[in-house]
Amino acid sequence: MILPRAVLDTNIWVASIHWRGKPYQIRKYVEQGAFTSVLSLAILTEIMWILRTHFRLSDDEAYEWYCRIGENSEIVFPVRPLNVVPDDPDDNKFIECAVEGHAAYLVSRDNDLLRIGQYDGIQIVDDSEFLEFLSRVTLQF
Repeated sequence: MILPRAVLDTNIWVASIHWRGKPYQIRKYVEQGAFTSVLSLAILTEIMWILRTHFRLSDDEAYEWYCRIGENSEIVFPVRPLNVVPDDPDDNKFIECAVEGHAAYLVSRDNDLLRIGQYDGIQIVDDSEFLEFLSRVTLQF
C-alpha cells in the first residue's frame, strides 16, 4: 500500500507538541506510520525557532523534538523557489516542500495558505479536513 504524503505546517507541529487537539492526533498518525510526513530543513528550522523562542524549550528539549520530528519525516531539499503565497512569501517554503516531496496534502491553519486551496495537484487543507481524510484511509491501514 502506498502511503499518502503530506507536509505539515509549523503551526500544526507546534500545536501537536503543546496541546492535545487535532494537530496532536495528526502527529500520532505520523508516528504510527499512517502517512508520510514530508519536511524541509527550512520548516524544521522554523519549528525549532518557535519552540525555543516562544515556548522557551531548553536546548535539550528542542533537540529531542528536532530528532523526533526528523526521524518521523522524509526530509526533502527543494531546489525550485516558488512565489505562490503573495500575502506571506515566507509561507512559500511549505509549497516548495510539498512540490519537491510529491505530497498530496499540505496541512495548515494559516489562512494565507488555506485561501489558495490547491497548487499543482496538492490539496491545501486544515487539520479537520486532513483528520477526516486520515480516518477514511486508516480503516484500510
